Amino acid sequence: MSRQPWWAGLRPVGGAAVLAVGAALLLWLVLSGKSFDEDWASYYGAGRVAAIGCVVAGVSLLTRRRGDDPARSEATASGQ
Repeated sequence: MSRQPWWAGLRPVGGAAVLAVGAALLLWLVLSGKSFDEDWASYYGAGRVAAIGCVVAGVSLLTRRRGDDPARSEATASGQ
């Protein structure tokens, strides 16, 4: 079993989806009227999800731009 985190296999689309989920959670918390003092753990969790989405999407896009995409190099090496 791999010791990688759950977000390690996501690509730019997956990163954007995680970012959208985090943003939607933050928006829902703000619009539901929950104050930060009352429910700080929910805001913290939603912020972490959004941050993970930003990092995954950004790193995936930078890797693709530099040409270091491991999935692409494996496909090229296997002749696909």
